[in-house]
Amino acid sequence: MSIKELQIETLRKKNRITLIMLIISVVLGVVVEASLGKTLQLILTIAIGGAVLCSIIAFLHLSKRLTKQIAYLAIVGLTIILGMIN
Repeated sequence: MSIKELQIETLRKKNRITLIMLIISVVLGVVVEASLGKTLQLILTIAIGGAVLCSIIAFLHLSKRLTKQIAYLAIVGLTIILGMIN
């Protein structure tokens, strides 16, 4: 295994952890907002936006595309979701 392959494998492991943390964040966000009695629009914005973002990141991770950019896409996606909330 070359150094380049090892770096890609390490990056894929980090991307998997990023995806798991993203899913947990979305689920917790929806649960907290629902338990606080926030509006349905806010809850659906987090749920649908988070589901779309998680789906895109999962697709890219599983298809081994844009491996080096997945972390940046996750950050940009979360920023867009936060922007839609306010």
